[in-house]
Amino acid sequence: MKPAPQQKANHPVLRAQAALAAGDSADAEALLTRHLQRKPKDAEALALAGVLALQRGAATEAQRRLRRAAKLRPEDAALLTNLGIAEEAAGEPDAAVASLTQACRLRPDFAQAAYNLGVLLRRLERPSDAAEALARACELEPGYTKAKSALAGALLDAGRPAEALTAAESALQAVDAEDIRLTAGLAAKSLGLWEQAMAHLDRAGERPEALLELAHCRQEAGELAASQEAYRAALALDPGLYAAAVKRLVSAAKGELPLRPTALRTWLLG
Repeated sequence: MKPAPQQKANHPVLRAQAALAAGDSADAEALLTRHLQRKPKDAEALALAGVLALQRGAATEAQRRLRRAAKLRPEDAALLTNLGIAEEAAGEPDAAVASLTQACRLRPDFAQAAYNLGVLLRRLERPSDAAEALARACELEPGYTKAKSALAGALLDAGRPAEALTAAESALQAVDAEDIRLTAGLAAKSLGLWEQAMAHLDRAGERPEALLELAHCRQEAGELAASQEAYRAALALDPGLYAAAVKRLVSAAKGELPLRPTALRTWLLG
């Protein structure tokens, strides 16, 4: 017998979703907890409870609930994607890769799964695999700016700066973000495109790593006064970059600077 419309509206999962939409996650969790005490094998309730646990930082609880839900609905790619996110947060990256890979197999058209897999693989220092997954996400959703940005970083990590620069500049057409500017600047720098690199790095924000690379590019371009200014700004923000600054100076100085340690320190720090 079909439930009446009112009965459907009163279902705890729908009420929890309504509470969540209204911004009351505590009420949503309470509704789901009571419901799961009566019906512990409700996959939809388990999945939503897992997502809510993940949102409040309870990764182990989220993982437990989502795994139970996935056993009940093993063909649900969205559920497996959330499970992968929870598994990574709980410190199980290999399990997360397996869940996200399975989500991509089940739904080859699911850009979010491909994106999350790519981001995770990049964190695991597997840049080529990450680039492949992220390229797939971009192919599925050409307007997926976060995927384009992540793809640019993965390509740069994989030693493919020309492709990284193209991806970063494509992402910048949609969102002018400092992180993307930094990636574009590093890619252009790797290609020896000093002017292009400086144009990006100059808009990458007051962050020490961007200022350090900007200083190096200015030095390579023969702009010593501007280079000195950028080096000093970077070191003022992070004195721990001194050795990295010296390494860049020595590699590009070409006789233009005094390279004795004391003179170099004065040039860098004033």
